[in-house]
Amino acid sequence: MPSGAESGIITPAPDPSISCLRSISISGPTPTRSRRIQSATNPGGCLDVSESSQSIWKPLFWLVLATLIAVYLLYNYHSDQLQAEIGEEHQSLRSLNHSLDATKDELANAKQALDAAQAEMSALKGDHAQKQDSLKAEHQAATAAMQQSHEQRLAELSARLDHFNSEKTLLTAETEAWKRAKDKLEQDLRNAIQASDALQAQLADTAETRRELEVRLATDDTTIAELNALLNRANQTEALLNDKLERGAATQEDLKKLVAKEESAILELQDKLVATTQSRAQLERLLATTTDESSTPDSAAGPSPELAALQARIEQLQGDLETITAERDQLADANQRIDSLQAELDAERQSLDAERQSLAQQIAEAKAQHDDIRAAALAEAEEQIESLRQQLTQDKETAIAQQAAQHQQAQTELRAKLDESASAVDQLEQKLAARDDAQQSRSADYQARISEANAALEAMRREMQAQEEALKGAREHGTRLRQDAAEQAAEQAAEQASDQVHGFYERFAPLGAQLTDRGLLINLSGDNIRFPIGSAQLPADAAPTLSQIAKILVDHPELRVQIEGHTDSSGNAEINLQLSEQRAAAVRDALIEGGVKAERLRIQGLGSKAPIADNATNTGRQRNRRVELYLVREDNS
Repeated sequence: MPSGAESGIITPAPDPSISCLRSISISGPTPTRSRRIQSATNPGGCLDVSESSQSIWKPLFWLVLATLIAVYLLYNYHSDQLQAEIGEEHQSLRSLNHSLDATKDELANAKQALDAAQAEMSALKGDHAQKQDSLKAEHQAATAAMQQSHEQRLAELSARLDHFNSEKTLLTAETEAWKRAKDKLEQDLRNAIQASDALQAQLADTAETRRELEVRLATDDTTIAELNALLNRANQTEALLNDKLERGAATQEDLKKLVAKEESAILELQDKLVATTQSRAQLERLLATTTDESSTPDSAAGPSPELAALQARIEQLQGDLETITAERDQLADANQRIDSLQAELDAERQSLDAERQSLAQQIAEAKAQHDDIRAAALAEAEEQIESLRQQLTQDKETAIAQQAAQHQQAQTELRAKLDESASAVDQLEQKLAARDDAQQSRSADYQARISEANAALEAMRREMQAQEEALKGAREHGTRLRQDAAEQAAEQAAEQASDQVHGFYERFAPLGAQLTDRGLLINLSGDNIRFPIGSAQLPADAAPTLSQIAKILVDHPELRVQIEGHTDSSGNAEINLQLSEQRAAAVRDALIEGGVKAERLRIQGLGSKAPIADNATNTGRQRNRRVELYLVREDNS
């Protein structure tokens, strides 16, 4: 703050040798001020300032001194003005004294006129008071009537507003109900569409099933074709077997004929063999006889030709017998082969018959199953398709019809409600317009009456001013009263200023506040707040201090606060600048939470530009990590 008499503050150079202010004498018409100033000291007439609190009491003392000087200067200023007015009044009195001799003769007449004027003024005052009371009564009655009318109108409007609100609520409820009905219809329509989609999907599944059945039928047709092919092959095999049987039967007949021929030949050979055997027996007998005869001398000539012929015939017959025996064995083998072939033929015929019957049965069953499956599948698919189509068509028609009917009904009801509401609103607007016109008419009447009353009051005021001009002598009394009031106000202002200064500094003294040319400084560092290195986070123990500062600021709304954040010189300067601003912002936010308005607080980050201690030591760096609060009154900011 600037120094000098204009600012009301004298800032002397600090003198450590000053330890006590004995007394302060301020000249003036009121000697009690020096006593009040001395009362701020101790009973011994001296401020007892210890070394520990010297930094607090010295600024307090200078502030008290500056305040008292400001009060004194203010008193001198008012005293000068009052002295000037007194001089003017004295000059007027001197001029009046010069003309006093000339007006002594007129004094009696003036006194009589004054008495008459005073009597008339008293009468006018009585009339004025009576008229004023009458006007006040009329005004109060008119005001009461207007207030009652306004209250009635307000009650009616409130009732109608409640009615409108209730109708609006009902309409809103009905609208919500219609919306819900519409949503329900839309949901039903969506459900119908979903059901239709489901039916379409089911129809597609049915078509897919039908295609699968057709594929199965095609597969069955292929199987039947294969079975028919097998049946044809079986028929061909049967024809071949029948041909083979026929050839076998022919061969059998040939064999039978051959066997019969052979049997007849065998019989003939047997007959021949019997005959030959008999002939052989005869020949043997004959041979024996011959042998006996040959033993005689006559037989020495050799065998007879007949014997040789017989012997040859016997050998021939034996060869024929062996041939016939061999042929008989061959015939037996042929018979066995014929029997075996016949058995095989019978077995093959039975197998073919069984296979033919089985194939025929399988083909018949397959055809029957194929026909049944195909007929059942086609019938079921056609029935499902037709049912789905009918259901889909019916659901669509039903949903569309219901939605259209409900929508039409809702629109009709809504139009009717809206028409009723519009009619009611029109009627209410007409009634309100009529009431407004009537109210405006009454207000104009009341305004005219009030204007008349004000005109009458103004006339009476002019009359009273004219009467007051004749009573200039009362100004002296008023001047004396003003002087006394000014002196009393100055004394009260000095006392209040002293009390405020004492109370103000007593509240900030525990926080280590110092008076500077920028305002009252509160340094938040060290014991108050310890900021961690590189952090803007307020420690937990900072809450009581900030809460106390916020409470004082709330009690003194005329104060503005400049919050400046500082850091030590460690690290990057730009980062330190940001960190200092963040610390100032943290303190500001804490004060705002304590109830201080944000527009009273301004923040600034200075980084490490303004150290208060040496950054080469830990203690110095810790002191430099601080936040400073400058408290300035609004009129001096």
